[in-house]
Amino acid sequence: MAHFIGMARAARMLGIDRHTLQELVHDGQLETFEGQVDVEALRERYPGMLTDEPGILEHVRTLRQTAFARRVQEAVAPNPEALGAQLHKLDVELSIERHHARKYRQIVEDLVRKLNELHPTVTVEQRMLISDICCWLAGRMEDR
Repeated sequence: MAHFIGMARAARMLGIDRHTLQELVHDGQLETFEGQVDVEALRERYPGMLTDEPGILEHVRTLRQTAFARRVQEAVAPNPEALGAQLHKLDVELSIERHHARKYRQIVEDLVRKLNELHPTVTVEQRMLISDICCWLAGRMEDR
């Protein structure tokens, strides 16, 4: 399994500056993958390279495993503080929506009441229309 490191770290391992390493890549003497260099390819190509710390491969392996484990943990069990904040936000949004629903229900009930108050003072056709509207509104309110 290949172990990749960034260009800056590879340059330090070789004891050269990053610009020089980029020229090696540009000249085709060294291959990169998504801006990173394979440590084993560096060792094969430059067997006498100096490392800036002992056990670089083991260090890279540990970093990769830790990063993967952290990503899995975050995907499976998100941060409790973030979940708490999200839950609070949803609770506030639910309260607001419930308030709006009560308000709109009251408006519809007031409209039905107002239409029923008009009922005795209007023509027969208008009464039938008011009755139809009130029945329709009542049915819609029950459908919720």
